[in-house]
Amino acid sequence: MTAICLGDESSEEVLRRAFAFTANAAVRVWDEEWGNLDGQAVGHILAQTIKTLGGAELVLTGYQASDIEEGLVGPVMAEELGIPCVTLVSELELDEESVQSTCEAEGGYTVMSVPFPAVFTIISSETNVPRLPKVKDIRLARSKPITRFESDDIDLDPVRCQPGVKLERAYVLNRDVNCEILSGSDGSELAAELTDKLLALKIL
Repeated sequence: MTAICLGDESSEEVLRRAFAFTANAAVRVWDEEWGNLDGQAVGHILAQTIKTLGGAELVLTGYQASDIEEGLVGPVMAEELGIPCVTLVSELELDEESVQSTCEAEGGYTVMSVPFPAVFTIISSETNVPRLPKVKDIRLARSKPITRFESDDIDLDPVRCQPGVKLERAYVLNRDVNCEILSGSDGSELAAELTDKLLALKIL
C-alpha cells in the first residue's frame, strides 16, 4: 500500500500518519510553481504520479475537498488511468478478481461490483472509521523515508496543471429572518389571524 499526497512540506505529517496506519511507502508530489490547483489539475497530477509508480490495482481517495467541494479528483484520475470509478463509497469487500462496494444513494444504498483496477471515492461513515494505530507503528512512522516527486519527475501536461477554475470568494450569506409568533389558544382565531397576515404580505 502506497500513500500519495500532493502538497508542500507541511503535508508530510499526513503521510507520517499513513505510515502509522502501516502503509508500505509514501510519496509526496509538489512543485513550487503550483499555486492554486483546481480538482482537474490535482486529478491529472495524481494520475500521472500513479503511472510513474507503475500503476495501481486499487485507488482510494476522498469524495471531495472541504473548501469548494468539487468532487472531481477521483473521477479525473479514473479517466486518465482508463479505469472504472465508483463514488460515494462507504464500504468495500475485495475478492481475487473484483471489488464489491456499498455506495450512498438517494434514500438508501446501492451495492455494485467492479473488476480491478478501479478508483473509489470514500465517504465518512460508521463502517469505515480508522482504527487507532499502535504506538510502535507511530514511532516507526517518524523515521520512514518519504519519496518526493517534482514536476520534472512526472510526465505532466503543463496546460492541465493550470487551474481551469479560479475560486474568487467563498462566503456564507447573512440573512435576516423575522419571526412572529401568534399568541392565543383558540385555533380558529389564530388561523384567521394568520390568514390575514399572509394576505397582507401577498403570500396568499
